[in-house]
Amino acid sequence: MLVQRLGYWLRSDVVSPFWSFFDSIPAEIEHSRGARRGRRRVALLCAQQLTLALQFAEDAFAHCVQIASLFDDHVQIIKGRRTMLQELRTSFRCLVFDDSRAVERFEELLLIFFSMSFQKFRGKEKSQAFDSRPIRQTLLQLEWLHVAEPALLRVLHSQIKKVVKSTCGEVYDELFLTEVEQWACSELLPWLEEIMQTKDEASTRKWRDILSRQVLQEFGSLRIKQLFEIIKEFPDSVPALEDLRQCLERTQQHDPKGVLLEALSDPVKEYLRKRKDTVRCIVQSLTDEQNGDLFEELRRDNMRIIQHDDDSDDDEDMSPDSWEPDPIEADPTKTSRSRSSDDILRILVNIYGSRELFVNEYRMMLADKLLHNLEFDTDRDVQTLELLKLRFGEDSLQQCEIMVRDIEDSKRLNVNVHSTMNKPESKAAVATETSSGVETESQPALPGIPFTRVDATIVSQQFWPPLQGEDFTLHPKVSKDVDAFKDAYNVLRNPRSLEWNSSLGSVQLSIELEGEEREFNVSPLQATMILYFEEKDAQAEEDFKVLENYIVGMLSNYGSLTIQRIHNLLSTFARSGAQPYTKTISGLSVVLGKLVSKGKLELVGGQYQLAK
Repeated sequence: MLVQRLGYWLRSDVVSPFWSFFDSIPAEIEHSRGARRGRRRVALLCAQQLTLALQFAEDAFAHCVQIASLFDDHVQIIKGRRTMLQELRTSFRCLVFDDSRAVERFEELLLIFFSMSFQKFRGKEKSQAFDSRPIRQTLLQLEWLHVAEPALLRVLHSQIKKVVKSTCGEVYDELFLTEVEQWACSELLPWLEEIMQTKDEASTRKWRDILSRQVLQEFGSLRIKQLFEIIKEFPDSVPALEDLRQCLERTQQHDPKGVLLEALSDPVKEYLRKRKDTVRCIVQSLTDEQNGDLFEELRRDNMRIIQHDDDSDDDEDMSPDSWEPDPIEADPTKTSRSRSSDDILRILVNIYGSRELFVNEYRMMLADKLLHNLEFDTDRDVQTLELLKLRFGEDSLQQCEIMVRDIEDSKRLNVNVHSTMNKPESKAAVATETSSGVETESQPALPGIPFTRVDATIVSQQFWPPLQGEDFTLHPKVSKDVDAFKDAYNVLRNPRSLEWNSSLGSVQLSIELEGEEREFNVSPLQATMILYFEEKDAQAEEDFKVLENYIVGMLSNYGSLTIQRIHNLLSTFARSGAQPYTKTISGLSVVLGKLVSKGKLELVGGQYQLAK
């Protein structure tokens, strides 16, 4: 009965006068539209009228407080039951905000007020006439702050949108998300705490989460609109994609049913099928522990082995209790698993409908990697192989397992072979580091080039992919050391022998260049060519010394001679023997020039003579 009487009084004497404070504001807003000074005048008018209206509401509610105290002071409060003051406070608020159009108008006024309050907080509004404290305190006293929250959130969204656009705009080669989040916490959060009068950690955490969510949504929306330009700028736009990935990951703004992914994926799959490097790129990313984006997919728990035509067994292992009907937008010709699976690796494999392509590509890449493994260290390869077996099955990767085992066996075998050879190391300036072999019952293996030490990778030919490379004849110095290695292997593994593949392997050479000794890793073919050039250089040096002796002898007898006279004498007396003279006058000029530069001859008046 009391509440009803108060309701009549509030409707007649409080609600209408309260809203009458704002009657003149819509016309003022329309009159000042577009003018900066006009907007400022409207903001001050809104603050003034809000202050008066809220003060009026507070005075009216004071009567309710007095009436409620008559009951609450003399009635024992029962736990869980609302007090008279709480009942009257709720009734008062409901009656004031009963008209939805009036509520919308009130929200617009609060929007103007909060916008100017934020500018004043940041120091951009210098007007002393604007004071937000009375309004904040009255909203707090009336417990109307939650009524003001929609307007507050609109101000936050507006400010965040403005900063996101001005900060990152159309710049795609930098990370901006963290910077914008830090700005929101340093600029907006303190203002919110002042407006809402929050001091406890729970309220601060609540508003921090709200700010973070608004930043992520606004930032993500902007980057999604710019996605076409971001793709055009790839790979320079990787930072923008990374920001977008974080936004989607943290807000979970994904299509949970996979209908959108299903619609978009078909043309992408068709494009990937046409590219020749798709499988190789996927396998590289899948097995690269350091930089592979897909490597973490191998580490995921509770992932099933990928089977042939994996999308066909749609409901085989699905619990009846967890079944859900397909979305109405879904393609009826596609299975539920094809659109709802979160197994990225399975999706990629199903582009081709078979896992064998990926297993074969991995086998080829593993073979290349193992043949270049000079240290015979297979720990990482074993780890990756074990992870792949969990997804592709042990049977599919049996050959790869044998390939890795061959490398481990080669390491032990090299130690045993060198012990058997018991051969002192050569003092030559070249050292062979590695080569490759193929182990069979009566045929052999593939390595490279050795002088001081030969190490061979012994492979089981029937389990490895075909090893490419053109055969050639090794340098005799190399062949001698290779034959010694093969003989020692034959002693250890009789009746097996090695079939040497000359084109594979790596050779470490020590070469003297410009008086400095430098180390090089080269192919066996390059090493063979260098050795033959070394022999040619040695022969040329020997020929030069023979020719020098002839020239010095002639000049000792004749004193001085022209180049033509020297050429004629050499052609006459040095045309026979082990190293006959065959040079032209131009070739002889080069030899004489070297002797002059060494200080053994002098050129005086067109004639050569011994240096004095």
